[in-house]
This record gives sequence, C-alpha cells and structure tokens, in this order.
Amino acid sequence: MDYGRPIIAGSGVNADIDTSEEDVVIITDLNLLSKSQFTIFIDYVLGTHTSIQLRFYYLPQLGGTDWYQVPKKNIADGTIDDNPHIIDAYSPADSMVIEFPIGACYGFKMTADGVGGTNGSITAKVFIKNN
Repeated sequence: MDYGRPIIAGSGVNADIDTSEEDVVIITDLNLLSKSQFTIFIDYVLGTHTSIQLRFYYLPQLGGTDWYQVPKKNIADGTIDDNPHIIDAYSPADSMVIEFPIGACYGFKMTADGVGGTNGSITAKVFIKNN
C-alpha cells in the first residue's frame, strides 16, 4: 500500500508574537485538506515570554469566517477544555514537530500567543499526507 509523499500544504511566519492570539498559518485549499495527517515543523523564539501557546482551528463552512477551536476532553471531569500546545523553556531548543490527524473541515488555522512578555516569533511549515 502506497500512501504517497508528503506535500507542503502551507507555511507562515509571525515575527512579533505578543500576548494577543495571532494567526501563523491558514490553509483553505480543499485539495490539500483531503489528506489524513498533518506534520507541522515549527521554529520559534520565546523572546521575553515565559511561554508561547499554539492553538489549532477548523473551518466548518466553505467560504466561512467562523473558526472552531480543536479542544480536548478532560477525562477526569468530562469537561471540554482549551488545548494549547505550550512552548516554554523545557521545550526542544528552537524547533519541534507536532503531528496529528486532520479532522473533516474546509479550512485549518494555527495561531500563537505569548505569555508574560513580548517579541516571540513562530515560523511554521505544514506538511500533509495520507496515512
């Protein structure tokens, strides 16, 4: 069985991550979103932040503008919780990879916001393939 080669679905840079949530990468090409797996290569600089939070969103409507966050279910109490990927001083130095399956959607977006400082930066390259 051949799942094919990965394709670069999108990339983005936000060179001035402050404490407000800001877009880093947006993908709305439906041909790319028909695959099943994301691999996101991330280069980062914390700046004076103690951490940077990455969040992922899906777009449920073709041409829509209302993005829906991908949360997590807290298995201890059953609540649906915010699910940021946290980059901090304990994260791999300067770069990392995040992988996850793609949900059914018309768009994908990754955002970032800093905690406790200024001048963070994120560079992301999103690869996509079938698994």
